[in-house]
Amino acid sequence: MSLIASLTVLAASAATLAPADRTAIDRAVAGAYRPYSISANSAAVWDRPLFARDIAALIARWKQVMPEGELDGLNDGDWLCLCQDWDSKKFRVTTLRRQAVGPGAVEVRLRIDLGIGQTREARIRFRRETAGWRIEDLYRRAVVLVGS
Repeated sequence: MSLIASLTVLAASAATLAPADRTAIDRAVAGAYRPYSISANSAAVWDRPLFARDIAALIARWKQVMPEGELDGLNDGDWLCLCQDWDSKKFRVTTLRRQAVGPGAVEVRLRIDLGIGQTREARIRFRRETAGWRIEDLYRRAVVLVGS
């Protein structure tokens, strides 16, 4: 097999997501965003068990040095909804794409409707760990106003 053919096969296999993984990823996304549909969402996203081990370790270190009562650029908005405000009755997350990006790694592209006339697009990279699929990285896109 030629190098180009080998790379093509490798790229195609990397992009394939097993049905069980697809279901598990969808559950991870739904679980991560479920609190936004509950009006009494009080837990900060960084206090929830959503993150891969190495990211959780960085969060733990940051929390040790986080200024008390002050915003420091990391705690001035919610990491998952990319916002400060939303309407829990109208909040919706739509998965636009799921793509395997390597062994045990998946990138999910989402549209987040805050229910207040604004949407956001985000990409979340998940990594498979013993405890399940955990967030390894977050990417944000510009705010999109709905109905403007």
